[in-house]
Amino acid sequence: MAKLSSTDIYGNLKVSGTIRGDDTGWIDMTLVNSWVFYGVPWSTPQYRRIGNIVYLKGLVGGGSSTTAIITTLPAGFRPNQGSIRVVQGALGPHRVTLSADGTVQPSTGASVTWVSLDDITFMVD
Repeated sequence: MAKLSSTDIYGNLKVSGTIRGDDTGWIDMTLVNSWVFYGVPWSTPQYRRIGNIVYLKGLVGGGSSTTAIITTLPAGFRPNQGSIRVVQGALGPHRVTLSADGTVQPSTGASVTWVSLDDITFMVD
């Protein structure tokens, strides 16, 4: 966790919940179902948490099917509830579902040629 050497607060400060400033750095995703890193010069599939915000990045391709799970994020990096993100894919915009169990899965009709995970962010508790 990041530590402050000094903090000056003037007036009132109210904090509800937890303030986290830790940064895990980028961690390589474990890809499943034949998904692989698309290759240089594209971003390596990775995730990181800074405080309570999780960031995903990378270009993947070659999945065993258009709805095959790409990866499962570990505890501490999973969204609090399921959500949907629109990302770029080989055939245009695609939907990626992020589930509370950590699975990251493209929608029906997505291309297995490539799917971008860049700019996916969400909050965790």
